[in-house]
Parts: sequence; structure tokens; C-alpha cells
Amino acid sequence: MNFACRLGTTTENSDYYMGCNGWTRAGHKCYQIYDGPKNSWNDASRMCHSLGARLLRVESLDERDWVEWQLTDESHPNVYWSGLNDRATEGTYLWEDGTLANSSLIRWNQEPNSWFGDEDCAGIRQDGHYNDYDCFLQAPAICEYTGSPCPPGWNTWSTTNPVCYYVTTLNNTFTWDEANTFCNKDKAQPGQQTPTLLAVNSQAEQTFINTLLAKQQLSPRSWWTGLN
Repeated sequence: MNFACRLGTTTENSDYYMGCNGWTRAGHKCYQIYDGPKNSWNDASRMCHSLGARLLRVESLDERDWVEWQLTDESHPNVYWSGLNDRATEGTYLWEDGTLANSSLIRWNQEPNSWFGDEDCAGIRQDGHYNDYDCFLQAPAICEYTGSPCPPGWNTWSTTNPVCYYVTTLNNTFTWDEANTFCNKDKAQPGQQTPTLLAVNSQAEQTFINTLLAKQQLSPRSWWTGLN
């Protein structure tokens, strides 16, 4: 019988490096939280760019909650540079790439106040609140980039919180144990979460699976899943 493998990359499994080359995966992004070195905002931005990344840009409530959770460890510094700034127009906060920040996703610490008009760059504190600071403040940074959603030959159904699927063809048939071993070992990617036989967790996912299987050429009558 044929089968489908599932490679999860949800925020709940954020410690896996799927497509992130050693950075921490959460949803469709890869993150690196640097406790050092400390740099000005411009130098922190250049550091992230030298790594093919950018300073932190929060785009959803889930992402905001995840980032805040990452900073709760008391061993972390008090503040990190984010990409948030109002250097172009006072009071209009943009991310580093010029994207207008969604104010509902920014929790200010009784800020911004642009003390003496010299605070145009925002850092995120250990408690998840933002402060505007002088852009020459020396602080560590959080870098991020958009990771590759799936390995070659796999399919995904959500770009914001991807799970990857691999479906075998009519030429590849296995017993259940063989299929399970194939997913766990033969389809494993270096430094990534171990794939498993298919587990469906929502109606939306089931609908996607139905559509995916309907597109298979020379399809068998059924596929193995992880249900047992």
C-alpha cells in the first residue's frame, strides 16, 4: 500500500530547524536571538543583513506571543533591537523594510515618548513591551528571515504555518511498518524534525489532503497513515 508522510513545522514545534540552517523555526520564519554583541540600531541591522536576514518584524498575534515567550528567560538581556522605528516620520512606526507596523501587535511600555526628540528606534524588552530608544544605544538584536517552507518534492497547504507532506506513487508500495520506517528514516532531512506517517488534525487539513491525493497520477486506492 502507498502512504503519505507528514513533516510538522508549527509554532508548537519551534525548536526544530526545518529549513532554517540551525536557527529556530516558528511558523514560516527562522529566528536568531543574539544576546551579544551589542550594537547601535544601524549596526544591528547591518549584522542581520550580513546573515541574509533582517531585524525582527512582528506580523501576527501568534508571532508576537511566540517572541514574547522566547524572551521570558531571565538570563536574556533586558532589551533587544527590533526593526521597529519612526526615523522617516516622527510618530509613524515602520518596520526596517518600510512596512507599516500594525499598532495592535505592539505593546508599548508607556511609550513611545521620543525623549528630547532623539528616540527613533524601538527595542523589545524582556517583558515583551517596546520602548523607543536613541538609535545609538548599544543593544543585542533579534534577526529573522523567511525560511523555505518545505524540502524539494514535498507539498504544503499553509504559507503562514506550514506543514509538509510527501505522497508516494503507485510504484512505491509498502507494509505499514515499512512505510513508517521510510518516513522516519529515508525521508528525514538533516537538522530537521523527523517526518511521521500522516496525522490529520483539522477539517481544513483533511480537505487539503483529499485535494492533494486527487491530483496524484496513477493513484492507488488507499494510502497508509499514522492511525493504528
